[in-house]
Amino acid sequence: HSMGGLVCRDLLTDPQYLANQNQRPAVDRLIMIGTPNYGSEVAHLRGFSELRDHAVQMFSGDGMLFGAVLDGAGEAMIDLLPHSDFLTALNNRPHPENIPYTIIAGSASPIDADLIRADRILGQRAKNDLLSLVDGVGDGAVSIRSAQLAGVHDFHLVSANHLSLIRHPNLPHLSTRSTPPAIPIILNRLPPPTFPLNN
Repeated sequence: HSMGGLVCRDLLTDPQYLANQNQRPAVDRLIMIGTPNYGSEVAHLRGFSELRDHAVQMFSGDGMLFGAVLDGAGEAMIDLLPHSDFLTALNNRPHPENIPYTIIAGSASPIDADLIRADRILGQRAKNDLLSLVDGVGDGAVSIRSAQLAGVHDFHLVSANHLSLIRHPNLPHLSTRSTPPAIPIILNRLPPPTFPLNN
């Protein structure tokens, strides 16, 4: 999920790991969920903690939504910037042979485009960055365009935000707990279990 997909891609394509096949774990498939393959515009907000808190609370109402992208201010945040050196190098490597990729992306962002446009605190660049993540074009942290990868045809777009792709929202007023939309796709891609499942 999220940056975890980038970590896995790096492990599967880094020349230092490829030089010694014994270092690389046996992998049949890589499933990426909400992975910012081309970065996240939210990473531009990394140095503005007050602005970030304002944006998160006002536009999404969910401080946890950006957590996977905004936590920390070190190398990971720099690597998540669109066109970063890390992402440029990673995206120039060929996909590993015989390891299919699956990508699951969300399009139900809780970020309110009208509130962003009307805001008087955010600068135009911050507004543009957040507008790339609104409903229909992103999951609130990763845009659909950033989740896609050339050559990967097993791509699934589901109605979910960055967190609800794989987990239930922490909303006490919801009486039903439906399955997060990425889970059936993931289970469909996994090999059958080699042991009996108990109910």
